[in-house]
Amino acid sequence: MRCPLSRTNAMPRIVKMLTLCFALALTAPAMAHDGPAAAAKASEAATKLQAYADGARHAGRRPDFAAAPAAELLRAVFDADRLAALPAPASADLAWLMGWMEVANRGYKQIILVGVPAGQEPDEVALALNLQDYEDQIAPALNFLVRAMARQMDAMAMFAAELPKKDMTPVRVAGFRGARAFSGSYLQTVLCVAQAMKPGNAQIVLAALRDTQASWIAALYPDDRTKVAAMLNVMPRQTDSDSGRTAEALLAAFAAKP
Repeated sequence: MRCPLSRTNAMPRIVKMLTLCFALALTAPAMAHDGPAAAAKASEAATKLQAYADGARHAGRRPDFAAAPAAELLRAVFDADRLAALPAPASADLAWLMGWMEVANRGYKQIILVGVPAGQEPDEVALALNLQDYEDQIAPALNFLVRAMARQMDAMAMFAAELPKKDMTPVRVAGFRGARAFSGSYLQTVLCVAQAMKPGNAQIVLAALRDTQASWIAALYPDDRTKVAAMLNVMPRQTDSDSGRTAEALLAAFAAKP
């Protein structure tokens, strides 16, 4: 496993930057739907997951994310079904979407960084072991993260389009560009993990990208689309026919000139 998704450490900085650059979105009226409630439930579950993982570490054992209570907590943090049931994204969604993404990345790190001391850079041995032991939990986590990030990018683009020209300050422009660049890096590291997965789990991640590809293609810079296409190009040789076909279709979409 050469390029695991360890760059989620950058997420807190991205959240702070977006909160500053898109401050008007945080004061917009809340949408009359389930998004904020779902994000709040995910945050509560992530806090409990942290306590569970800390307890396991202090007891000298590895967490069991496939059993209660961790399994139920993970389902709440990475609730892709609840996300999919929400109305189409809107600019006013940015506040709770950023919150849910930060929570989901925190939950993901509870899985992928098991055994890595706080503040220490993970080594490939620890990450490979965690992917081996927790792949069945990592795949649905990445499925959610890909879908939620796509929705956040859509809401961000809407916010930028709706913003009066006089309010598009250099700080906001820099924040928007930085978020786009981060999204490209984020997707590349997601695909790195998918490359190391069993075919069925790789397909879960690729299906999330297939379903949201229009959002990703619209948001990514051309150089990042090229890098994503290069990564997709090697996946069919590592996967079964279902994920191979999905990767081939995604390759064609990301390699096409916009």
